[in-house]
Amino acid sequence: GTALEAHAADLGDSFLRGSNTVIAAPGGPRWDGFYIGGHVGMSVPGIDFTNNTSALAAVLDGTPITSRTATPLGSVDSTSKHFGGFVGYQQQWDGAVIGVEGTYNWMDKALSATNGISGSFAPAINVLTYTAAGTETARIIDYGTLRVRGGWAAGMFMPYATFGIAVGRLDLNRN
Repeated sequence: GTALEAHAADLGDSFLRGSNTVIAAPGGPRWDGFYIGGHVGMSVPGIDFTNNTSALAAVLDGTPITSRTATPLGSVDSTSKHFGGFVGYQQQWDGAVIGVEGTYNWMDKALSATNGISGSFAPAINVLTYTAAGTETARIIDYGTLRVRGGWAAGMFMPYATFGIAVGRLDLNRN
């Protein structure tokens, strides 16, 4: 093999004998700055229509109605695809991390339920029976959130808490 020359003596006395130069160890991870991302997933939105039956039964409580039966609409769950994105910014001071984040989720899922009403209507002369059917549809279009986050950086681990608001769009149709 071949040998290479060593040039340690060429570095100078100040470096070899000690100097004011400090070589610092690398710091921990930083949690501050802007971030952006997206997501795609499946969800199971559910809508509970059962509370509407009592309002419907109250309409039928008029004087000429002698009997009534209102079947509840019930609740509906269904699998849905959704996608969206998020953007945020965090600032770190020592271990404290404070940030703000906004998200948007598009779902466009419609859920519907039907019910029936039957009973007797008693005018002055004779008794009439009736039957009616109803449908209620709720369509979840999209929703978004705006959140404030506060946490404490502990190396690669950062426990945090969030506080925020959510706003969604829903179309509700009753027949």
